[in-house]
Formats: sequence, C-alpha cells, structure tokens
Amino acid sequence: MIRLPRPLPAGQRHDYQTRIRVLPGGPLRDYYVFRPERRCDQFDLRVRLARGGVRAWVRRVDGEDVHSYNTYEGVPGKGELVGVDPAGEASASFSGLRQHFGSGLQWGW
Repeated sequence: MIRLPRPLPAGQRHDYQTRIRVLPGGPLRDYYVFRPERRCDQFDLRVRLARGGVRAWVRRVDGEDVHSYNTYEGVPGKGELVGVDPAGEASASFSGLRQHFGSGLQWGW
C-alpha cells in the first residue's frame, strides 16, 4: 500500500519509487516484473546486477502474462535484448501498462 502525502485532485500525478535490495547470497529470481492492479501510465525500471556475474542476456518483458516470463526458456531475439552498462545496470521504460500483465526485465546466466 502506498500512502500519499496528501489526497490528489482528479488529474494530478504523483511519482514514487521503491528500492529492493537482495542480500549477498540471498534468493534472486531471474526477472523483475511489475504487474499493476490499477492504472499505471509510466514505469521506469533500473536493475543493478552483480558486476562479477556474467549474464548471457537481459531481455525486455513488455505486457506479458505471468506464465510467459515464469516459464521462459529461450534465447531472446535481438529486438528484445537490453544492454547492460559497465556498472552492471540495465534499464527500461514502459508506458500505458495493462493491468495484470507484466512489464520489466528478465535475465539469463
């Protein structure tokens, strides 16, 4: 649940962010995906993967159902690939998200 600092009038926007850290040696899924339950106009994601870990790929998940990214076993096509910078970060932006469909990043080792 998100508590806003004050009620918003109709049409006014409010931006917020969350930060999730995984402890060293802690469990880590091979994706981070946001599935909105309410209207979401914009979602920006930045994932910092371990610099020492070698990833085979990072792909963009854009409006997929939960079964698509939970059971994904392929190598993504070039159009789905997302670059990783020298600091080990990958990022993506999404707009007009569909409720209950996932948008985010997924990686393979």
